[in-house]
Amino acid sequence: MFSRNLSTGALTYVEMQKDGVNSVDGLHSASSVTVTPDGSHVYVVGANDHAVAVFLRNSSAGRLTYLEVHKDGVNGVDGLRYPADIELSPDG
Repeated sequence: MFSRNLSTGALTYVEMQKDGVNSVDGLHSASSVTVTPDGSHVYVVGANDHAVAVFLRNSSAGRLTYLEVHKDGVNGVDGLRYPADIELSPDG
């Protein structure tokens, strides 16, 4: 994860989230990252996990807190077999 200086465009390393580390799940073969319009949540598609991982985003520091994962075939979730992308409605 990087933060971006809005004036210069320069990137600064903030942190790394890794599948299987600190209970994070759903990031194997991550192929798409989407941030909610208000910047409060980040959704990551893990194609080989057949999953979407959900993070809470601290907008001032840019740090992420892992919240949950939604996997194909688990708890009634269907249709996430090898997902490639994620889109959010305009209201998040």
